[in-house]
This record gives sequence, structure tokens and C-alpha cells, in this order.
Amino acid sequence: MKDSNNPTANRGEWGGQLEFILTCVGYAVGLGNVWRFPYLCYRNGGGAFLIPYVLMLALVGLPIFFMELSFGQFASLGPIAIWKASPGLKGLGIAMVLVDLFVALYYNVIVAWCFYYTFASMTLSLPWKDCNNSWNTKLCIGPDLLQNETALNQTMYEGNFTRSEMKSPSEEYFYNKVLKISSGIEEIGDVDWHLLLCLLAAWLVVYLVLSKGIASLGKVVYFTSTFPYVLLTAMLIRGVTLDGSKEGILYYLKPDFSKLLEANVWADAAVQIFFSLSTCTGGLIAMASFNKFHNNCLSFYSGFVIFSVLGFMAKEKGVKIEEVAAAGPGLVFVVYPEECVLSACIDEFPQLKMGRRETYFRIGACTLFFGVGVIFVTNAITIFKALQHEPLSLFGHYVYPNWSMNCGWILVAFQISFIPLVFVLIFMRNNGFKVLKHVLSPSKNWQPAQPENRVGRYSANIDDHVPIEIRLEPISKQDKDVINKEGLYNAGFHPDKF
Repeated sequence: MKDSNNPTANRGEWGGQLEFILTCVGYAVGLGNVWRFPYLCYRNGGGAFLIPYVLMLALVGLPIFFMELSFGQFASLGPIAIWKASPGLKGLGIAMVLVDLFVALYYNVIVAWCFYYTFASMTLSLPWKDCNNSWNTKLCIGPDLLQNETALNQTMYEGNFTRSEMKSPSEEYFYNKVLKISSGIEEIGDVDWHLLLCLLAAWLVVYLVLSKGIASLGKVVYFTSTFPYVLLTAMLIRGVTLDGSKEGILYYLKPDFSKLLEANVWADAAVQIFFSLSTCTGGLIAMASFNKFHNNCLSFYSGFVIFSVLGFMAKEKGVKIEEVAAAGPGLVFVVYPEECVLSACIDEFPQLKMGRRETYFRIGACTLFFGVGVIFVTNAITIFKALQHEPLSLFGHYVYPNWSMNCGWILVAFQISFIPLVFVLIFMRNNGFKVLKHVLSPSKNWQPAQPENRVGRYSANIDDHVPIEIRLEPISKQDKDVINKEGLYNAGFHPDKF
């Protein structure tokens, strides 16, 4: 029986080990695997990229992965409360949860896009099938025109654009119809009510999945963790039947071992490990914390799916594969962090478990996150890419203004700042300044090397400036009786023992 008055009791456990395994798989499976990994392969030597990737997986990824699972399972606490192990590092847990929170905000926008496409596909003729729509531009080239070389050349000549500038009907549908993308981030525009309703539906689904905490999540993962593989298999079968798929797959696998001499290739492999395993974000700690105490390769596979289709797209457009696979807003790291955020807060404030407070908290959190996410369904160009030192651009011609980049760095600094701030706070609460004063004070033998130069405070005759070692010793019963007879009120320590 659950004790609703005890906030630390009945935290909950997985219904079985399979639920935990599937959740870890689902937590790691995302667009970072399905799209980012294949893109890194083509950029960093094709099949040769697997060498640094596997090495980084063995030397970096798996040890951290195992450590986080063990850490969470040992203490049965979320990524904030678990730092009872080292209170000074509690800010690290807060930073993890903030990262998860920001990821959750824009990830659910991507889910909203998926809802939008689902509803839009419920027609006899798909709206992204051709270029005969109000949102299409002169750059839009449909499949019929691509099959007529003469007409295609005439259209490009009259429109004064090249093959690399051509847009497919699906591209223009996404940017011009779904996003209604503005001319720049500084032009926010209006909220698109279609996307707003889809975003509301996305957060409603999140709440329903997490309404019972780990009990409801554990049942949903049977579908969410296995369905991506079924979907990818279906897409692979379709992809390999397309004209040009062979060229795409060969481009994906063709090794360029000279790339292994470049430091960026190894850096990309190391970064991709964190994308693939979702380590260092607190999610694995949160998931493992629901394990019993004694509880005893999508990325590569998805590359065949992606590049079989990219080969077809490249052949249709008559351009190189690397021009089709250029990096863009789709190359993002997305996982399922909502449970991590909520469980971390509940573990840190266990009183939220009492009565119906947990239900109200989950409703309030999802409502708040939905409200914050409204900015992502406006017409402004949004940043869904990791900040880099070089100017961030979109479509090859729009460069984000400096103020937008600065906003991004402020968000990064905000998350990281909790690490030193919380450390200093814990340090002060535990008389850290006394310790700091002691370790920064001169030692008793700090003085001029030559005796004749030791004057003033360094003179051996001035004892009050020489640090004294004070030693406190317990008093014997006999000494205590003497002190009491003499009327000394401090019977804790003998002054003669100093």
C-alpha cells in the first residue's frame, strides 16, 4: 500500500527489466541517429568514419553509459538529488536538467510538425506532390519537369537559376506552407494556429504518457522503442527500389581513409557518441534510478535508409549527393527528456509526491512548457543547430545576426553557470570561507631567508604575530573537580592545556 504522506516512499520501479532496456533504447533513438550520423559519415570519409566512431564508443561512450546507469541505480535518485554523493557538484545536475528542458521545448515542436504532416496526408492528393500551389515559387521543380530535360533547361533559363538552386515541392511545402518561414529571425511574424494546435496535441500526448510517471511510461515504450526500427525497415525497402539508390549507398559506404588524419573527424566521432547514447544529460541516471538495486546499432542501419533516398534525390535533380545532404535545421540532437526533467524536480522536492500534488505538478509543467514553446510556431527562422564559432547560416545565403547568436550563447552560459554557482553556495554554507582563509594564510615559517632581515612582524621576539598551533584536549575528572572548586564556569577545556 502506498503511503501518500511519506514523500520518499514508493518512488516506483519498472514493471520489468525489458521496460528499462526499451526505454534506454528509445531515449537514445532520435533524429540525431537517423539523420546526423549518416551526414557525418559522408562528411568524414564514408565507411572510414566507423573506425573512430567504434573506438570512441568503446573508450568513451560505453564506460560513461555504464557509469551513469550504475550511479542512478545505486542511489535511486534523479540527476539533481543524486548529487548527495558530492553536494558541491549539485549544479552539474541542475545544468543537466536545464539542457533536457530546452531540448524538450523544441523537440515537441518537431513532434508537432509530425502531427501536421499526419493530418495533411489524410487527402486523396498529397499537397507536397507538385508545384501547382499558392505557396510554390519559380524555383519549384516537380517530378514531371525533371523527366523532361529540354523543358527543365528552358525553365531554368527563364527563371535565371541553376540546378543547385532548385527546390522540390516537398521543400517548399515545409518552409513556405508549414513554417511560413519569414525573411529572418528578427521578423517573428504571427503565430500559426495550425502548428499551435499541433503543439498543444503534442504536449497533451506527453502528459498522458507521463501522467502515472514511470508506470505509464514503461508501457508506452513497448511501441515507441520498437516502431522506429519497423518504420526504418519499411523506408529502407522503399529506398533501395528507387532509381539511384545504389549510388547513394555506395557513397555512404565508400571509405576515404585520408580523412582519418584530420582531427575534426575524431572530434565528430566523439561528439556523435554523446548524441547516440544520450549520455551526460541526466536521462540515463533518471531511468536507471527506477531499477531495482540488484537488477542484474541504429545509427549505422539508418544510414542505408537515408543515403538510398538521397541517391534518388540527387539523380532526380542532377546534382551531387553532397549538395542534397548539406547540413541544415534537421541535424539536431533530439531525445525524450521530459521524464528526466519531471522526475528530477520530484526527487529534489519530494513533497510533490504527497497526495495529488504530483498530478497537478505534471499538468502545470506541461502547460508551462507548451506556453514557452509558442514562440517556436511563429514565422521566424528558429535555430535548431548547435552554436559554432563561425557565423550560423541557413539556405547558404541567410546569415543569422550577431544578436541572435549572442542570445544563444546566453542560454548556454545560463545552463553552465549553475555548476560554479551552486558549488560556491554549498561551499559558503559549510564554512568554506574559514577553510579558504586558512589555506590562503601564510604558513608559520613564512619569513625572510636571512635571520638579519627578519624585522617587524617577522622578528622572533614578536610572538603575537607568529601563528600558534592551538590544541584542545579533554579534561580529566580530577582537573574538572579542581576547576569547579575554583569557580571556573568553563569546565569543557583546561586553559593550561592550550
